[in-house]
Amino acid sequence: MLPRIARGATELKFIPGSDLSNVDPIWMTLTATRDHGYMVFDTLFATDAALHVQPQMAQGIETSADGRVVTIRLRPGLRFHDNTPVLARDCVASIKRWAPRDALGRRLMAVTEALTAPEDAVIRFDLKSPFPNLAYALGKPSTPVPFMMPARIAEAAANGPFQEVVGSGPFRFVASEWVQGSRAAYERFAGYVPREEAPSGTAGGKRVYLDRVVWTVIPDAATAAAALQTGEVDWYMAPTADMLPTMERNRNIRIEPFDPLGFVPIGRMNQLQPPFNNPKVRQAFAAAVNQDDFMAAAVGDPRFYRSCKAFLPCGGPWSVETPGLFSGDVAQGRRLLAESGYDNTPAVILSASDFTVLTACCAVANDVMQKIGMKTDLQAIDVGGLMRRRMSQEPVSKGGWSLFVTTGGAIGNSNPSDFSWVQADGLASAPGWPTDAPLRAAITAFGEASTDEARRRHAAEIEASAATALPFIPLGQYQQPTAYRTSLSGMVPAGVPLFWNLKKA
Repeated sequence: MLPRIARGATELKFIPGSDLSNVDPIWMTLTATRDHGYMVFDTLFATDAALHVQPQMAQGIETSADGRVVTIRLRPGLRFHDNTPVLARDCVASIKRWAPRDALGRRLMAVTEALTAPEDAVIRFDLKSPFPNLAYALGKPSTPVPFMMPARIAEAAANGPFQEVVGSGPFRFVASEWVQGSRAAYERFAGYVPREEAPSGTAGGKRVYLDRVVWTVIPDAATAAAALQTGEVDWYMAPTADMLPTMERNRNIRIEPFDPLGFVPIGRMNQLQPPFNNPKVRQAFAAAVNQDDFMAAAVGDPRFYRSCKAFLPCGGPWSVETPGLFSGDVAQGRRLLAESGYDNTPAVILSASDFTVLTACCAVANDVMQKIGMKTDLQAIDVGGLMRRRMSQEPVSKGGWSLFVTTGGAIGNSNPSDFSWVQADGLASAPGWPTDAPLRAAITAFGEASTDEARRRHAAEIEASAATALPFIPLGQYQQPTAYRTSLSGMVPAGVPLFWNLKKA
């Protein structure tokens, strides 16, 4: 039985882009899990609309003259949903849990001699050498976001996902109403004290005007669009292109791009196992990729996509396009495959059955591989199952995989120090596990640079190295239109569905 809503309470009904199959945003990098994280948890720092890092839970940050001691003081009034105060030791435990699962976090901890809480409201980093990206690392918008949680939860779940969801963010997760594949519910946390600044990106004041938010999973696009048109739901996060013309004729619905830079789908290859452990096989597939084919299938409407022949998203501050990449040259792909000594090992493609964009991209990838002469095995799997399956490092004959497609916001992927899929750190990298010393060195140099001129130079080195190492294959860049009832106002554009500042008439 669904809960009864108090008279006068304001409830917003939302259709997410995919199911919330996991509630631990540190353990799982699912987009829906990250979005859930922003509702329930808070961060020490956050990224504003101009991609500048701002204090969030932090009151401020102080760095010693030699750059080796960094002190962060918490702002007053912070409380967890279990009504306990947020203390520095909670943040220390949260950082230590997050860091090993994040490329930038690992770099931060590699130069950290000690991370302590000398006072209840003070976090202290003692560094071996200066780390200019420290505040950005703790306020980055991309997964895994360094959300803060109670020390008892962070420490107990050091080696696995947590089960109890307790944050200090503007909404409280209603665990009793969570039904995987169906719904999730959140209630306004009365104990949350917002910052004074106006909201900007994921930074600023998180003022909540809604009493409840309910996520309702509706996989069928036509059913979801109909629910929005009748007012059964208020916000449809990711309508498909074929639903837009009908909704655009409804004067009670507003449709607009959700993110100014958009989203970047990528093809991630398993570089530990055949066939993509062979560099020539990776190059063969890359040569035959035509980004327009992928975007036409996944997005449809040319108004909302573009090609982007770069590994760092186009429109971001460090992107450098390389003409000639991903030109769709099938003949070149066949030649390279023949030179590779490919032995007909099937490429197992994991296709996310409940994420339309990813499903379409996987279908095109399957077609491209077959055109150049590869044997393929396209397997439909739900997003949650895909997240578990992609952790396997076994060969395809023992349940392994060769390629999956994922997507992320271009804003969060613009900084190479933070962009997990461009890292080439072997087994320390995200699933796919590429290894490339020149790429790793260029990313390290970028993170250590102190001027924008130096960062631009190292960004160009990153692009050149990535074009050879192929840590992934960019499949284009698209803007996801979002659709919501005109009764909603105050939406904050951030590349993440945010529910603070929103009002429902």
